[in-house]
Amino acid sequence: LGVRYIISSEAIDLPKLEEAWQGEGVRVYETLAVAPRASTLPQSATAVVDDALSSLTGLDPRSHVVIEASDLPQGLSFNASPDAAEHQASQVVGYRYIEVVVDAVVEEPSWLVLNDSYFPGWKAFVRPLGAGEEEESEVPITRVNGNFRGVTLEPGEWTVRFRYSPATFQLGGLLSAMGLIILMVAGGIWIWRLIDRPSGELSTTHSVLKNSALPMGLNLFNRLIDFVFAMYYL
Repeated sequence: LGVRYIISSEAIDLPKLEEAWQGEGVRVYETLAVAPRASTLPQSATAVVDDALSSLTGLDPRSHVVIEASDLPQGLSFNASPDAAEHQASQVVGYRYIEVVVDAVVEEPSWLVLNDSYFPGWKAFVRPLGAGEEEESEVPITRVNGNFRGVTLEPGEWTVRFRYSPATFQLGGLLSAMGLIILMVAGGIWIWRLIDRPSGELSTTHSVLKNSALPMGLNLFNRLIDFVFAMYYL
C-alpha cells in the first residue's frame, strides 16, 4: 500500500522485508516490494468486493485494484473473476498540499492509483500529456484498495491533476467576502455621516465630494464586488 518503511519493537522474518536499522528496542525494516506512489493497472484487474480491507488479505494491491461494491462508479462493470496484472509506475511531476500532478501512459483501459488517502473534496482533471489546463476534463475519483484514490483512463498518454477543492471551503470564502463587503459598506456610511452635514451650508469641497467623488467611489466599490464574485467563480 505504498508503505516503504515499517517500525517494529519485535523481529519480523518475511522475505520482502529487509532490516534497515536497529536500535535499543526498535527495528526499522524496508519493504523491498513497496508499490510506487502512483501506478497504473488494467481495468481487467479490478476486483469488486463487499469489504475491501478484509479482501486485501488475499488480493495483492500491486496486481489488483480492489473496490467495494458501494463505491463502484455508475456505468462501470467488471468481470467477476479479475485477472492479476503487473502494475506500472507513473511519474509524480508535481506534489503540493492541495494538488498532485501525475503523468501516466496506458495501452488499454486502466486505473491510475494514487496511494494518497481518499477524502471527499478531492477532484481529478485529465488532459492529454503536454496539453494545457484549458483542455482538462473532470473525472470522478473512486476509493480503491480501502483508502486510496483511483481514476479510470482510456488508452493514451495523460496528465492527471488531483486538486483539493471542497465546496465547504468555497462557500466559506464567499461568505467571508460578503461579510467583508458589509463591513466596508457600514464603515463608508459611518465616514460619510461624519463629513456630510445636511443642515449646514455646503462648501465647494463638500459639493464636489457629494456630487462627483461619491458616485465615482460607489462605482469603483461595485466593480470591486464584481471582481470578488468573478474570482469566486473562477
